[in-house]
Amino acid sequence: MTKTLNIALVSAFLLALLVALLAATNPAADSQEAARLNNIGVAYMNQQLFEKGLKTFDAAAAKDPGLAVTTVNRGVALLNLQRVEEAKALLEKATAKNPKDAHAWYNLGLYYKNSADASAAVDAFRRVTEIDPNDADTWYFMGSTYAQLKQFPEAIGAFAAAVHHAEQAGRAHQPGLWRAGEIFACGRIAGGGGEGGSGDCG
Repeated sequence: MTKTLNIALVSAFLLALLVALLAATNPAADSQEAARLNNIGVAYMNQQLFEKGLKTFDAAAAKDPGLAVTTVNRGVALLNLQRVEEAKALLEKATAKNPKDAHAWYNLGLYYKNSADASAAVDAFRRVTEIDPNDADTWYFMGSTYAQLKQFPEAIGAFAAAVHHAEQAGRAHQPGLWRAGEIFACGRIAGGGGEGGSGDCG
């Protein structure tokens, strides 16, 4: 009886060890766990728990370094933690690896805008509009960045696009605010604050 019990215990131990080894060497399992951790990290970010979010995204990246979204999310978390140079490096890595990643370009644009590199910010936001032309937020930030550069006709066009796409998406609370940016840019042109007179200020 004891011998049978011992054999059963050894068998159970070997089965548990085999399962653990299979899990440790199973890329599919690692990918699923990475995706799960990434989703938890997003939940932390939505609660503005940026440090917890970053740690969870780091754990997801360790599980599956090929999961591209974690690179972007780590960059976003670092931006929110004011670790801006680390954020820049990750976001540039993400855009280099996938030039069609609108989320990476958008956040890289925010980095450049907040770093007073308005020209680079406009370039990044323009890349987003080429990938996703209906994103109202990007058009708004492009407009405000053009205004920083005193390129008011371009700012008017971007603000107008922001208003249009926000209205199309049913985001009724934002068009009025963004229309204010358009009016500001028009006022700068009318007051001689901008170059040229192109742009729809009607």
